Amino acid sequence: MEIATKMDELTGKLGELELRISKLESRIQELEASKESAVVEGGEEPWEAAEIGKVVKKWYDAVKRGVIVSATREELGGWANASEVQSLTKLPLDRVVFLLSPFSSEQRLRILLLLLEYPKASTDLSKTTGFEGGQLYHHLEELMEAKYVEKVYKGKYRLTEMGRWALYNVLNTAQHLINFPGNAATAEETDALKGKSIKG
Repeated sequence: MEIATKMDELTGKLGELELRISKLESRIQELEASKESAVVEGGEEPWEAAEIGKVVKKWYDAVKRGVIVSATREELGGWANASEVQSLTKLPLDRVVFLLSPFSSEQRLRILLLLLEYPKASTDLSKTTGFEGGQLYHHLEELMEAKYVEKVYKGKYRLTEMGRWALYNVLNTAQHLINFPGNAATAEETDALKGKSIKG
């Protein structure tokens, strides 16, 4: 009889414990939902960033290594690229420098941004950029060598698919770096950068 009584007591306590755990789980879910809602409504993290974050976390949990994802979407299509951070550190540096060097020139960036709109003839590029003759062709040759630009019909130049993807990703990275915590440019610094010309 005594054993049966104790078993009943234990069963009752176990039931109470399960009920408390259930209530705690419900409360945790409520708090998580409230946190997600507050983040989205407060503008701290847009919903799309949260969704991408979930995908990246799922991938990280699977491989247990640092990962990086970039994606682009336009009306006619898009691109997605995913890599393990460790593999990025093993890329041939000479190739990395070759592919990124066009983006170190303000002049070449201007040309890429102009060609992002639609294909243009050298005369159109010259009028807009102010670059003439050998100076303009030097920059175009550099961009074509990197396969970011190609010469097409009637002597016009256009951005390649690779060039478009590279430009978007470089600009996106630059935006994040400009707004990186502790690195936000002051109004004076921004004005100084606007007036500075980088020679190619």
